[in-house]
Amino acid sequence: MSLSKTRRINQVANFADVGWWENATIGSKGPSAYVPLLCKQLKIDNDQWGRACAEHALPPRWEEMDYEAFLAERRQRMADVIRVAYRKLGGEADSAPLAPPWFLPGAEQVWIQIVKVERNLRGLVRDVYKAKFAAHAAKRIEAKIPEADRSALTRALRSLPAGADPLSVIDYLYLAQLPVLLFASDVWEGVKPRLNIAVNAKQRLETAIQQIVSVRNEIAHVREVSTERLQKANVACNDVLAMLLS
Repeated sequence: MSLSKTRRINQVANFADVGWWENATIGSKGPSAYVPLLCKQLKIDNDQWGRACAEHALPPRWEEMDYEAFLAERRQRMADVIRVAYRKLGGEADSAPLAPPWFLPGAEQVWIQIVKVERNLRGLVRDVYKAKFAAHAAKRIEAKIPEADRSALTRALRSLPAGADPLSVIDYLYLAQLPVLLFASDVWEGVKPRLNIAVNAKQRLETAIQQIVSVRNEIAHVREVSTERLQKANVACNDVLAMLLS
């Protein structure tokens, strides 16, 4: 597609940080022609290129897309990058973790599974603490959160509207923070009946969660994850979901 109008060319979604030398090398070539040359010149392999594109909100195979379709897709991905950043700053009540602008093979599907696990384990925490501690459930949850995480949680909870359900605190917790709540000595007996396993239940659940946590954090922070680790995390997600009684 040939473009001549400066206004259409100088769209924010069409800007990228390219050095003067690389830009001079590109010249007037279209992206389908200069991308392979750029990767070769900078000695970038497919994985590195995929990560660079993800971090710059570039959709897969963007160099082959129609220009207008590319602008629309990149604008959405740029908005996603901004939302991820704001979520890290303050969190969003009553919402699942935001899928990051990540599209390396396998990561997106594993992220969907991780979201399911996180939602289901939050639901388990909510049910067990509410059944055991009733009106004091939210306070018990906050007290069990390690001190290092509690201050950030307190700041996030300030945004709760007056009269909100105190157990909304659970919506601000990440997967890595849930085991300390589930495995607490005064709570575990209430968790066990909710699991579809009888032998080594705690150990199996804890091991599966730990396999998921590191991958969840790396995907959320737009970092590269090996295929092997993605596969292990996906298996662990399926294990956790199978352990939980519906």
